[in-house]
Amino acid sequence: MDKILRFLEDHVEKMVLGAAVIIFVWLLVTRVVLSPNAVSYERRSYSPGAIDDSIRDEALKLEEIMNRRPNASDVYESRLPEYRELLRSSITGVDFGMSPLVPESNPQGGIIVRKYNLPDVGQVGEVAVGRIRAVAYTPFEEVTAENVYSSTNSEPNDLDLVTVQGAYDIPALYASFEDSFAGAGVKPEWRDPSLAEPVFAAVDLQRQKMDEDGVWGEWEDVPRTKIDNRRELFAVIEDAKSLPPGGLAVRMLQYSDRAVQSDLLQPAAYHIASANEEWFPPLLYDEYKAIRATQALEERRRAKEEEEKDSSSSDTGVRRASSTSGRRSLSDTGGRTASASDSLRTSSGRRTSRSGSTPAQGQSQGISRYGNRASRSRTGRDEAASSESQVEKREASSKPTVEDVRKKLKELSIESIAQLRGLNELVFWAHDDTVEPGGEYRYRVRLGIFNPIAGKNQLSQRDAARNNEVILWSGFSDASDPVKVPQRLYFFAKGIQEAAKEVTVQVSKFMLGYWYSEDFKVRGGEVIGDVVQKTESARKRNEPAGGIVPDASERADGVGEPEVVDYDTGAVLVDVVAVNDWSGDSTMRARQYFEMLYSYDGSHIERMAVGDRYWPDELRVIRSEIRDSQKEPKPADAGLRPWGSTERSAARVPSGRGLLDE
Repeated sequence: MDKILRFLEDHVEKMVLGAAVIIFVWLLVTRVVLSPNAVSYERRSYSPGAIDDSIRDEALKLEEIMNRRPNASDVYESRLPEYRELLRSSITGVDFGMSPLVPESNPQGGIIVRKYNLPDVGQVGEVAVGRIRAVAYTPFEEVTAENVYSSTNSEPNDLDLVTVQGAYDIPALYASFEDSFAGAGVKPEWRDPSLAEPVFAAVDLQRQKMDEDGVWGEWEDVPRTKIDNRRELFAVIEDAKSLPPGGLAVRMLQYSDRAVQSDLLQPAAYHIASANEEWFPPLLYDEYKAIRATQALEERRRAKEEEEKDSSSSDTGVRRASSTSGRRSLSDTGGRTASASDSLRTSSGRRTSRSGSTPAQGQSQGISRYGNRASRSRTGRDEAASSESQVEKREASSKPTVEDVRKKLKELSIESIAQLRGLNELVFWAHDDTVEPGGEYRYRVRLGIFNPIAGKNQLSQRDAARNNEVILWSGFSDASDPVKVPQRLYFFAKGIQEAAKEVTVQVSKFMLGYWYSEDFKVRGGEVIGDVVQKTESARKRNEPAGGIVPDASERADGVGEPEVVDYDTGAVLVDVVAVNDWSGDSTMRARQYFEMLYSYDGSHIERMAVGDRYWPDELRVIRSEIRDSQKEPKPADAGLRPWGSTERSAARVPSGRGLLDE
């Protein structure tokens, strides 16, 4: 105890000093460092200075938010897709992929699991391809299931339509489905005749386009035409998990309708407005064009015969009038001569006469004789003409007509057929309305048939991996023959003024079924072609007399021409250069001519010789066909048929195949 007191006495001043330091530090921290004037705000304490900074920061954030563009708190989401799905099927939330429960006989008890092999759907036979260039009624609003082609607003426009026709072995298809689902190789308790009825699901048309280097590009799918109101329905779905509400059963039920199958396999073409053109599948179209060419030759032959007959009748009339006048003169003169001779006497005193009868009698006999001969001649000509007319009628009745081709097309139609099973061969086709003028294409096609057990896990071990395949595809056909689509705009360097380096260029444009041409004088740096507006007098000017038709670029066509024609080619004349070269096969000859250099994009320069004698053969043929086409008169109504009409008008008849009718 004494030790403790002594220790405290010795260190009391240190202890007091330590306590004072502790109190001082506490006061410094609590009263200086940590201000007692703290403010609590949103579960946090702030000093007087910190609260101001915090409030200022909050104010700046609020100002930034207020200056932002307001966002809609309620964004409307379209429910139209859901509504459409409800219209397609009012049953939702049901798995249609499940197999229906069917009572089956199983003496051993338990559940029977069916197992089928998928049928072989074969391959499309050899295809034929055809192209038609005509004026067609094209819709300028979208064609849908609710707004069909016949109800849309349409207008006549130039159209290049390629149709690919194929053939398919229907009996082999039905036999294959029968063997897979109801044949002798299937267990009796598994046989299902409803599965053995094939339903076509798709027509897959593909094409290749030739590039500038002459190499065929990749195969690409061709979409359904713009006038197909079932495009959405015919969208290809190959995975059973991607099927819309209703599943495979509803989809097959929709496609089983004969009108739907007809639209799928034999889609309608555009309504053709051209007076002398009509759409047919490729093979029938060839027959149609041959008939039209024959009819054109026959019409020209008849027109020539009528012209010769009219000319002959006119000449005969002139000769008859001249002959009649001559006979009258001779008759009068003969009468006077006879009278004078009657008054003359011979040396013997007898009166002499030049004929044994009076002039009146002789005249009467002559008229009667020649009159009977003329009557017999006319009767013979009438009988010959009548016989010739009957022969022509018999020949005309035996010749094929366009109506015969229409009947063949009707016989190919499957729309009125109850079942395809009775067909020996299915003829189907598909259209391509997306080809570009100047392009060259070739096609291949295949058919798709619904897999009736897709997604049902009823496939044998051989085909188990194909459980979700909705469509069973046939093999592709071989590639078709190439189809070249002619340009609708050409230009030809015809002449040059050497001093001014000014080239005369004929620009020809195909518009509403006819070719129109205009000459333009172009210098370096100028665009070839321009918009031309013809005056009323120029558009209605008739063809020159005498049947002489001037150059296509210099003549004014008949009625039916458009008021405005856009001849703008987009090409710019770069320069004109002189060329000295040699030509010939066995004997080489020197040539001196000019070439027109032009460009579409400013980087790639193209050349064209000035003067048709230096053009390549292909270019000369094109210009010749354009000129021949322009020589044919145009009807007053521009040769357009009303909607849906198949009647042939009295407009010009094409002379045959060429640039416009391949």
